[in-house]
Amino acid sequence: MFIRIDNDDAIEALHAVVKRQKEIGVAMNSEIDRHNEIIDTVTDQTQLLDSRVKRQTLLVNTIHRKSSAACLWVLIILLFIAIIVIAAIPKK
Repeated sequence: MFIRIDNDDAIEALHAVVKRQKEIGVAMNSEIDRHNEIIDTVTDQTQLLDSRVKRQTLLVNTIHRKSSAACLWVLIILLFIAIIVIAAIPKK
């Protein structure tokens, strides 16, 4: 009878430990789920920001190409005017 009481006490203690470990596991699972949600939110925001950066980069490249072309056209026109002015000056 004394051994049975010791076994019952040991089983109850083991049950308490397992129950506590289950509670810890459930809490850890809940925490991991929260962290996964945060990671998903950060991932979504990062993808949105990445697409915005790519779009802005394309716009900057377009503006850069257009401004480079505009500068070249201004230079061509100025050189053309300079040629006309030089040609219009009478030679002595």
